[in-house]
Amino acid sequence: MELSQTAVAHSRVSCHACRHGKRRCNRVLPTCELCMRKEVRCSYPKLPAKRSYTPEIIWDDSSSVVDDHHPQQLDQPPDLGSTFDTARAVQFLAPKVFRDIQLEIPPPYVPVPSDVAAYVGDTQQVRDIAAVLFSQDASWLPIVCRNHFFNASLNPLSPRRAEGTLLALCMKLYCTTAVHNGGNQKTALYKASKRYLSDIEAAGLMSLHVLQATIFIALYEIGHAIYPAAYLTVGACARYGIALGLDKLMTNNSDFNRSWMEIEEKRRSWWAVLALDRFLNFGDPSRRLATSDPEINYYLPVDDQSFLDGDIMPPDAIPISAAFHLKTGSFARLAQATYLTSQALRLAAAIETPGTGNIVCLVGDTEQLRRTLEAQVNAAEQEHAARRLSFCCQTMFSYCGIFLLQHQQWQQARLTTTRDVCNGMFPETRRALEVMGRLASALQKDFEGGAAPEEGLPIFFMQTLYQATTIAMEVGQGKSDKDIVEKIHAFRWLLQYFCTRWNMAKIYLEILHAKEAFHDFDSLRHMVSLYHEKSL
Repeated sequence: MELSQTAVAHSRVSCHACRHGKRRCNRVLPTCELCMRKEVRCSYPKLPAKRSYTPEIIWDDSSSVVDDHHPQQLDQPPDLGSTFDTARAVQFLAPKVFRDIQLEIPPPYVPVPSDVAAYVGDTQQVRDIAAVLFSQDASWLPIVCRNHFFNASLNPLSPRRAEGTLLALCMKLYCTTAVHNGGNQKTALYKASKRYLSDIEAAGLMSLHVLQATIFIALYEIGHAIYPAAYLTVGACARYGIALGLDKLMTNNSDFNRSWMEIEEKRRSWWAVLALDRFLNFGDPSRRLATSDPEINYYLPVDDQSFLDGDIMPPDAIPISAAFHLKTGSFARLAQATYLTSQALRLAAAIETPGTGNIVCLVGDTEQLRRTLEAQVNAAEQEHAARRLSFCCQTMFSYCGIFLLQHQQWQQARLTTTRDVCNGMFPETRRALEVMGRLASALQKDFEGGAAPEEGLPIFFMQTLYQATTIAMEVGQGKSDKDIVEKIHAFRWLLQYFCTRWNMAKIYLEILHAKEAFHDFDSLRHMVSLYHEKSL
């Protein structure tokens, strides 16, 4: 009786023995009553759609699942991944609700891949990477606060976070500037940096360090002419910075919930995005920018040394309109040049139809802008003399703006002869070309004498050399002016010299070779035309 209570499960079909003897089977599992009485082996056919099971599985295990599962569900902690995704979604879809209910976003966990860990290394290796970036020669784009970086990445009391690891990785990528054999700069380190950045973005981690790491990737891609990746990366920086709210800090000085150092670091990062966004459009001003043009009331970066020393006070932040004194740092001058070149790009993009009216409008509208750009160059030269800052980024950026306006003026005027080109040259262009010529000749002599280039040579310098060469080629077209020939030779020599450092220099040289071929063809066509006119 006890057996029947604990094993009352039945098979759906009769056993083999009862089927063979055509007897009535009670289908009790595991042995029917008739086979047990006859002491014969009892077996049942296996059904293809059902698994064999025992009474214990049906009764005991199922009841234990029902009895024990519900208490475990009540005691389980909430799904952190789901909570994180929900909070992030609310932050973007309803930011006011996010602030009103004071939602907190738990930091997501992003594992560090083995190759990334190997590239970054231990604390001492991270310190060495930072030492290269924070050295005086390599500080032309000072966007990372030294104290914040060391506290986040080298503090033995806090675990290393994903964003700090990514920043160290991308800093190492940027500082590794030697061109590899074959010119392919998509190295394993570059691929690891891009892949880890993608992992962090997919995890939804929002951090200033992630933006700064992306900026360093963009600098690497621009310097080595990795396109369209460079263009897309700068666009991603713009979107990421807007998501962090950095654009709102440029005119707002009332965020008392954060330290002034943190606000300054965010502003510097956003100025870097603004500068790179405009730098990429020097070749094609008609392309739409990813960021809005900076305004005259934007706060500039404070003095660079004050930022590095960490002694920032609220009065140090001043707007663009009030920043014409020597105390302003080199990066603040670059920000001012970014503001001015934004206007140059806007004017260059607005010119669509060539004609006399447009030429007069271009010359008139850009006269004050060109003077201001040149004035910024003079201010930078004074700061260079006072602080021994060489290769000032602001000077190169300003010259790029002047050369761009000059090229647009020539293009709209459809000038073909050397005389017309020289007569149509802006006085600011002449002076800029002279300064660049003297600088290129001096650098060529220094490098030929064994001097080493600065570690922090800005990528803007190669762009300025390229634009200066194109201007000189237009002026020297069809004539053998010794001064112009020497300038072109010095510009090209420097580009060739920097080919071992930045791949973009090699690309610029190839473009110049193509332009030279076009100029030779135009000169030949002009000579043939003159010959036919004389023969007639």
